[in-house]
Amino acid sequence: MGRGGVYVRTAVVIGALVASLAVVVTGPSVGSSPHASEATASTTSGPVAGVSSASGRLAPSAPRMAANATPAAQSTTTTRATPAIPNSVSAANSSGSTTSPSIAGSSTTTSVPAASTTGPIGRAASFAATASGTSTTSNCIYPKNSQALMQTFVAATGATINCVLLFNNCKPSWATWTNVWWVHPPSQDMNWMAWKQAVPGRRLIISQPMVPDTAPADWRQQGAAGAYDGYATQLATNLVNEGLGDSVIRLGWEANDTSQYAATIGTDPALYGTWAAYWARIVRAMRAVPGAHFLFDWTVNAYWRPIPLDQWYPGDDVVDIIGIDAYDSGISNTSLTPQARWTALTTRVNALNAVGAYAQAHGKPMSLPEWGLCAVGSMGGAGDDPTYIQGLADFIATHNVIYDAYFFKPDGSGTLLTEMPRSLAAYAQYLAPLGSPQFAVTAGLVTKFGAHA
Repeated sequence: MGRGGVYVRTAVVIGALVASLAVVVTGPSVGSSPHASEATASTTSGPVAGVSSASGRLAPSAPRMAANATPAAQSTTTTRATPAIPNSVSAANSSGSTTSPSIAGSSTTTSVPAASTTGPIGRAASFAATASGTSTTSNCIYPKNSQALMQTFVAATGATINCVLLFNNCKPSWATWTNVWWVHPPSQDMNWMAWKQAVPGRRLIISQPMVPDTAPADWRQQGAAGAYDGYATQLATNLVNEGLGDSVIRLGWEANDTSQYAATIGTDPALYGTWAAYWARIVRAMRAVPGAHFLFDWTVNAYWRPIPLDQWYPGDDVVDIIGIDAYDSGISNTSLTPQARWTALTTRVNALNAVGAYAQAHGKPMSLPEWGLCAVGSMGGAGDDPTYIQGLADFIATHNVIYDAYFFKPDGSGTLLTEMPRSLAAYAQYLAPLGSPQFAVTAGLVTKFGAHA
């Protein structure tokens, strides 16, 4: 698929979802894989001080859209809206009336694809019936850095959210690379330190680039040779001192994509192993810091460049979790049935099935750090697609998935679950009951225990 290359700036005002939340959106022309990015300036202090920016991205399986946003006049008051749930589904789905869990405080009778004994729908439904209170999968979210937006998601789905995905990318220097921006949040709505500290067991998922944006072109070689070990030690020291020593570090996420200079494995196959060696050095340096209990997540993009995983896998001794970002996008054939579309999404090279098998072969738990619906059109999305939601629930039920995070970003690309009523009902029924367990590390293995209330 091609990707967009010309950036334009538009203003998007989100009024119905979050009261007084103003967002400036910047994006390229759409190509083949959604991409989103938020930037927020804050002042850091401590051993290394500088200006840092928060950034998030959407990098699934088709066109890219990039956006930089600085929240303005944000309110912590959330508008609670009850979505209208249709009583029928399209002819492409078999339909049956199902009573879903409470959405936005009221019981709603809605229609989702009928349950069956085979395929994603039937097994996910069976799993949902027994998941509540006993689940070992954590429901997380990327809420565009906004707690108010997160509360909108919680009110609509009834989910318990105890881990949040944040991005520490777009770093201009090592000074900012070693200091996460949310330690000095620009607004109370972005005060994730306070949110984490408010309830025991909450955890942050940190998407961390391999180097700052100003690193030289040979940063992979220099990193593998140990030139940057001191910065990794400084980053870990800062995180431990800030009470973030239990974070999940999504290091160099989606490196098979080339759009992020500071994370990608690049285009030279001879350097894929060099990238992996540097990834491993960062992990070892960070683990050596007293008080560090990080979990390191090696995340694959489900669509971009299906490079053999062994060529850039850093090794079982340094990888704690194998993740995959898997959006409902990149399928241009609109004539497919929902089930055929799901099959196409999961059977592509290095997509869900392949990465799931790879994680199982290496004895590693999985994560779904970024997933979400995408608009119909050039992104290759399906819009309101409950079969995709139920398929993911089934995947979680049959794989050792330690956490999943819906990419809840109001950027006009269709990633807002609350704009998709049938999918919202499916999420509330199949995924919201999963709970939010805690993580533990024993003898180098990641395990899950309990459901955190």
